[in-house]
Amino acid sequence: MSSNQGSENGEEGIKVAIRMRPLNTKETKASRIWRVLQKYNSITQTTNEGKPLPERITGRTFFTFDKTFGEKTTTREVYSDIAQGIVESVVNGLNGTIFAYGQTSSGKTHTMQGSGTIEAGSVGDNGAGVVHMAARDIFSQINNDPERVFLLRVSFIEIYNEEVRDLLVSGNGNDKVLQIREDPTRGVFVDATENI
Repeated sequence: MSSNQGSENGEEGIKVAIRMRPLNTKETKASRIWRVLQKYNSITQTTNEGKPLPERITGRTFFTFDKTFGEKTTTREVYSDIAQGIVESVVNGLNGTIFAYGQTSSGKTHTMQGSGTIEAGSVGDNGAGVVHMAARDIFSQINNDPERVFLLRVSFIEIYNEEVRDLLVSGNGNDKVLQIREDPTRGVFVDATENI
């Protein structure tokens, strides 16, 4: 899911996208599976042979999103279609958020953090996640505009087992657990996140 505040037409926008990871062994043997219908930006539950299930079984046949990505979609494609525009807006002074939501083992970490070690100064996207690509693009755009002064604040948090954790704090203890606060002026915010 992604959003950027203050788009060019003055509206706030939230886009919801789904990325389907490849089925695991257990899922390939199941009688019902979820399939992406990229042409329609939808997902549907089908039989393992690809036949549609009657609506009386599923309750609802299709779920539609702003964008869908199938099993063979690369993280670069996800970044280009969903996150890159938000990164450009952020460099131009707007607020932006990119977050991944899903159950355990659904592919959030793979999409956001990547699948390998990224060498400093590397150019390609091998193993890079959305976070690496966004950081690379942000600093590239900043370096290309030396006359302008930038203030960049980044928070990196996760919600896990109903706790908000700061991923920029080293260690595994309670130092990482954050409190959610509400203020009439600021609205809802996470207290004392590390900013880099």
